[in-house]
Amino acid sequence: MANIDKYADILCNYEWNWLSSIHGFIMGDNPLVRWNERLGRWNMGIATPRVEITLPLAHNLCLRMNEKTNNKSIKNVGQVIPCKRQQTRIYNRRQRIAAISFVYAGERKLLEPWRSLWWPETKAVKKNAWHHSI
Repeated sequence: MANIDKYADILCNYEWNWLSSIHGFIMGDNPLVRWNERLGRWNMGIATPRVEITLPLAHNLCLRMNEKTNNKSIKNVGQVIPCKRQQTRIYNRRQRIAAISFVYAGERKLLEPWRSLWWPETKAVKKNAWHHSI
């Protein structure tokens, strides 16, 4: 089996959900975050047991992939799930941790919680698009 087939097979065995947040997601320049909650580490391989993969796709939309469970009562697979403020901040923090050089946001206020971590000022990339240099 070629590597691409192997990775496709792994990803097809995840539960895919869409997270919607009125609080806004940020995106780093390394946006595909593979997080292991038990280890508290972010740069895990996609085949690592219990890894959660997130990828913000828009200001208010994020794809989340989790290991499939045997729980037949889960009805949210493939659904849009509202993401509360605290959970949105957790996903945003992971984006900041995984970023190499830049973090982007549709609103400047979304970058404020991490402002003290960056030396350069926030800059407008274009109207309603902001980034921080790390």
